[in-house]
Amino acid sequence: MTKKTKTILLIITLIVCLSVLGVLIYIFFPGECKHHFCKKTPNEPTCQEKGYTFYECLTCDYTFEADFVAPIGHQFTDTVTAPLCDAEGYTTHTCSVCDVVNVDTYVSPKGHNFEKTVIAPTCEGQGYTKQTCSDCGFSKNTDYIKPLGHDLSGEKTEPTCILEGFTTFSCSKCEHKYVSDYVDPKGHAITKTTTAPSCEREGYSTYKCSNCTYEYISDYTDPKGHSASVISTVEPTCTQEGYSTYKCANCDYEYTSDYVDPSGHSVSKASTVTPTCTQEGYSIYKCASCSYEYNSDYTSPVEHNTSKAATLDPTCTSEGYSVYECINCDYEYIGDQVAPLGHTLSQTTVAPTCTQEGYTTYKCSACDFTYNSDAVAKVEHTYEKTYVRPNIEQTGYTIYKCTVCESESIADYVFYSDIFSGAEGEGRGSLAFGLDLSHHSKDVDFNALKAAGVDFVILRVGYNTDLDTRFEEYYAAAREAGLDIGVYFFTLATNKDEAKADALRVAAWLEGKKLEYPVFYDIEDYSSYQPSTFSETQIMEIAHTFMTTMVDNGYYPGIYTNNNFLYNVFNNEKTLRLYDVWYARYTEATDERILEYSGLYSMWQYEGNVEGYENGAVEGMCDLNFTFKNYPEIIKKFGFNGYH
Repeated sequence: MTKKTKTILLIITLIVCLSVLGVLIYIFFPGECKHHFCKKTPNEPTCQEKGYTFYECLTCDYTFEADFVAPIGHQFTDTVTAPLCDAEGYTTHTCSVCDVVNVDTYVSPKGHNFEKTVIAPTCEGQGYTKQTCSDCGFSKNTDYIKPLGHDLSGEKTEPTCILEGFTTFSCSKCEHKYVSDYVDPKGHAITKTTTAPSCEREGYSTYKCSNCTYEYISDYTDPKGHSASVISTVEPTCTQEGYSTYKCANCDYEYTSDYVDPSGHSVSKASTVTPTCTQEGYSIYKCASCSYEYNSDYTSPVEHNTSKAATLDPTCTSEGYSVYECINCDYEYIGDQVAPLGHTLSQTTVAPTCTQEGYTTYKCSACDFTYNSDAVAKVEHTYEKTYVRPNIEQTGYTIYKCTVCESESIADYVFYSDIFSGAEGEGRGSLAFGLDLSHHSKDVDFNALKAAGVDFVILRVGYNTDLDTRFEEYYAAAREAGLDIGVYFFTLATNKDEAKADALRVAAWLEGKKLEYPVFYDIEDYSSYQPSTFSETQIMEIAHTFMTTMVDNGYYPGIYTNNNFLYNVFNNEKTLRLYDVWYARYTEATDERILEYSGLYSMWQYEGNVEGYENGAVEGMCDLNFTFKNYPEIIKKFGFNGYH
């Protein structure tokens, strides 16, 4: 027992002794108690009642309450119950401490919101109006209309020999029908046909109704029986019985009878066969009355009389030997064998190709024996690749043709949607910064632009039917400066034929050039494309024709347009889903807006008509752009814009 435990037990013993002593003093020496109070466990306050501490005297029964604590009050949580069509709404206050619940703030029922459905009357059923509440589903019927009654017509079915006739009444307005006006069956009209008896078959009468298929057979008579006589006689032979054939005079029935036993063979020796080297000798016995014969009196074969007939020399693979033949018969045998000589081989080596393994041919100089061995694996094909680009109607693929063996295969299928995934960018903000330029930009120092951090330029290749006067100059200078290049074409096309002509014209201007950015179709001329006179379908047909023609000619196309045209003239949903879109909208290029637009559009022209850019590196006007797709990677990967 520890020191601490001993101390606790001593204190408890002392308290008990003092309590007993107090009781004894109170019993034997009554008088006013000197209270010794013990503090009991406090009673905690509740939502509505005070808390307190209960005290009890250790000597007497005196107790009292003290140390009062005010009630803590209810901790209500409110639950609002909305009014229903036919029930009030209200707010329920629930105390989280004591579960007291109060309800108040009643709201009148909102009433039913009926929708009417008119049910037309039928032949037998009432019509009515069904009113259903769209909020709670409660329904009721009103405005009843009497049934219309049936509109009956009759269809008559005539009686047959065994079935009643009747009339079927049907309603023209519904499927109701019933049968009435029955007429008795007509009964059968019987005719009689008589079949005479034969030798083996009974005779009878057939009774058949002339109005239906009913028939039956009666009035049977016995068969007449056969009237047979002999028509032929077969005499007996050595091995077969003789007999007579009887036939009926009235039918084809016949049978055989009057059998006579076979006469048996009359045999004698006809000839003798002498024995040979390979065959026994014997006698042949034949019957004098028929072709029957048999052999008997056998004698053993005689010995062969052989001599050497020929000698064959050994070859590479075959033994040499002598052939011995019998002078009396065809018997022969082989002897005096000599082993084969074996092959004397020479080598010819065939080099491997892309379609065939290489090998060495071994050939014997003494015979025609050859075999191939020492195989060498085929070499790889030397392929020329022809890339067939996809369009909306056709999957793209690569044709691999070997320049050595001319074998062809098709692989690397590419779907249109693998390349052209619509306007949506990568959603990672700006991937590159660039300018778009035309002859209005005047003199341009492309090296200065490259040094200032410009990644790409979009050059105007032409306007309507005209080549931009500075395009060739700009292209050569931008290429020399190491800038990535794209182009745009400003169109005034008003139909599909003109749009196709635009595409073919641009493809001709770009012949021999490489572009790292798309060929954009600039559709924004208000004088040509007024929404009041130019339909959404027409503008989409023009855009689609240009885009597909450019793809067919090996170019990666896109559409340039402004906010108003995209959302008021184009079918914006289809345009953004099918085509790359260079979106023109001049507004502050905040980080948030750049990130937002990078998930919606392919490129963004955010500022226009900037004059004297980068301290005059662009003398005239230019526009500023962010791109949201890695066009150089896409275009080079799929072989567009001269990269094939």
